Formats: sequence, structure tokens, C-alpha cells
Amino acid sequence: MLSQRALTGFIAVPLIALFIYVGGPAYFIGMLCVAGLAIYELFTLLRRGQHHPNLVILAALVLGLVSFPYFGWTQLDRPWIVLMIVLCFTWELWLPVEHRSLTGWALTLSFGLYLGICLGYFVAMRQLSNGLIWVGLFIGTTFISDSSGYAVGILWGRRKAFPTVSPKKTVEGTIGALAGPAIVVGILAPLLLQQPVWLSILLGLVIGIAATLGDLSVSYLKRQVGAKDSGQFLPGHGGFLDRLDSLLFTAIVVYYYIIWLAQPIR
Repeated sequence: MLSQRALTGFIAVPLIALFIYVGGPAYFIGMLCVAGLAIYELFTLLRRGQHHPNLVILAALVLGLVSFPYFGWTQLDRPWIVLMIVLCFTWELWLPVEHRSLTGWALTLSFGLYLGICLGYFVAMRQLSNGLIWVGLFIGTTFISDSSGYAVGILWGRRKAFPTVSPKKTVEGTIGALAGPAIVVGILAPLLLQQPVWLSILLGLVIGIAATLGDLSVSYLKRQVGAKDSGQFLPGHGGFLDRLDSLLFTAIVVYYYIIWLAQPIR
């Protein structure tokens, strides 16, 4: 298991770094592949829980919201969402009565927005000035949050933090997941992006909170449908969503920090 986990990381990390560095069409195509794999795993999980989302509308909603920032069509987000809501409802009306599902309709739209909006910020951030550094910083820091939380939890974890959602998470591990990114961003953001130290530490702390909530969101989904992993796509790591979960909310946090609070590089 450890060798599989190490081998997967050895292959995946350079590929991720390459796509982020190259940017442009390669990064965009990479994000579409990420979205496609996430859609597949999410759809499979929901079906395992005896739910019946509409795969076509789920995919259209997610891929549209991921694509619009790349082409600068952000003004189309709301009309696209409205169109998907109407199409999803219309589809339900055309189905035979015994196949209609209010739950399927709601899950199609809610999870489509969840994935599409969060992944869209990955693309929007890379389009910004200094987007390369910001994307690398937020992804690397999120992984540090996961690693520091895991390490502290293994060494000193005693008290359960979220026993009904993620039984292995401890209070001590959660503190480690917040402290790790606060320290790293507190050092790197001033050096690489000329951000104030106090604001960088605060950003790191919020990244840790967002990463923890993102991880818990997928853990909650898996527990609801009775799954241990979101899939088997990444040997030794479980499913694709198992590795993506912590990044989903942190992308939003970092993007709006850049827009609202980031100090310009002089």
C-alpha cells in the first residue's frame, strides 16, 4: 500500500506541477480532465446511494462553469445555471411518473454547482497576474495542511473532532492542519508575493479551515452513501475526489483574497 501510494505521488506531483507551470490551453485541458473524473466519481457515489442524478446536466453544468473563466465569459455563469435548472426540471416532467425523483433533481443541481463553481476558481486564479505563483502556493499549502494534520493526529491525536463524519480526525490533528499552512504561507507569501506577514498568516489559517471543511464535505458524502473511498482511480490514495476535496474550498478563499486584499507586487 505504501509503495503504491508513493508511486502514485511520484507520478502525479510532477504532472500537476507541469500543467500549472505551462498554463494556457494545457492547464485548461487538464482542468477539464480533472472535472470529468470528479463528475464520474461523484455520479458513481450518488448512484451507490440509490440516488438518480442526471449525468448529462450534471456534466454540462460543471464543465460550463469550469470553462467560462478561461474564455472570459464569466457573465454567462448565471444564465447557464438558470438554463440547467430549467432543463433539469423539464427533463423530470417528461419522465414517467415512477422514474421521477425530486432528490435526483436537487442533487444534480446542488452537486453541479458545488463542483463547477469550486473548480472554476482554479481556472480563474491561473488567469490572474502572478496566477502561476498563487495556484502553486494554494495547492502546495493545502497539501501541507493535509500532511501536518495527519502527522500531528498520528503523534498526539487523542480527542475525536468529527466522529460522525470523519472518525479518524482528532482535535489535535485539526489544530495541526491549521497551524501548518499558517506557518508556511506566513513565510512564503511575503517572500514570493510581497504580502504583509500578518495578512499572510491569516490567509494560511483560513486556508487550513477551508481545506478541513472541503475534506469533511466529501467525507460526509461518502458516509451518507456507505463508501470508504470515492473511487479507486489513484492506487494507494483511493479516489480522485479523495485527493481533490481539500482543494475545492481553498481555491475560493485564495481567489477572493487576491481580488480583495492582496497587496500589489512592487
